[in-house]
Amino acid sequence: MSVSDTAPATGFGRRLLRRLGRPAGGAAVAWVPLAALVCGLFTGALASRAAWETSRPQPDRAEAAVILTDVFPGHDLGEIDTPPALFVVYGHALRLGTVRTLVFGDGGEYQESATGAGALGALTARRGDTILNASISSQTAVDASYLSVELHRAPPPLVVPAGVLGTVLGAVAGWLVFGWVTRRTEGRRSRGTVNGLIGVATVLWWLPVPLAAPQLLHHHLGEPHPAWHPYWEWLGQPAASLLFLVGAVCVLLALGVAAGTRRHTTPGATAD
Repeated sequence: MSVSDTAPATGFGRRLLRRLGRPAGGAAVAWVPLAALVCGLFTGALASRAAWETSRPQPDRAEAAVILTDVFPGHDLGEIDTPPALFVVYGHALRLGTVRTLVFGDGGEYQESATGAGALGALTARRGDTILNASISSQTAVDASYLSVELHRAPPPLVVPAGVLGTVLGAVAGWLVFGWVTRRTEGRRSRGTVNGLIGVATVLWWLPVPLAAPQLLHHHLGEPHPAWHPYWEWLGQPAASLLFLVGAVCVLLALGVAAGTRRHTTPGATAD
């Protein structure tokens, strides 16, 4: 194949890359990678949450009774409480009535549920894919709880690969979309508005991450953890879900402005 034969293909490839991946110059060179990366993180967190749906339900009363009898023989753990869903907010399944709690201040209460039980009275020691957490109190009063037990499921196998794949795909999609936005508005009056909106969104989305991730890592290193905290908690979600929602609105507005921007009509101009 001659050089002249490969030239059109090469030119087409360059034009395709320019359309798909190249952000316009200026501030976009900095914020497009940051916006794309945080989009990937959020998409990965969403994918990992979806993968949690492959988990078995939390132990029911029958399964919990068998486990607790084996682990704590001779201890009457009384009534066994079973949760209404795999993840709960203050013990309740997520529904419209709990969205306000989730968004305005108490998003950190969104966490994996557990089947629980407790024992009343003084402790008498005897020898004799589920995680068991037990808290033993030094309280010796007859009517005091000296033993609290929770049973919950370990993350299902799909959580990690789903999170990784979601992160990669989300970052690529973010790069393509935000790159298109910068080229669409390049040299036009709407450019400043779009850059400002997505810049605000990028700051709001990233802001909880450097605060939450180190704190959660310190928490993991300081206490025994049979399983890592969910992906989204490392991003400060849903505790900072209000920041995420405001940022999402900014991005939607920016996309609307970019889509409504008139294309160049001058000869030789490239329309994205």
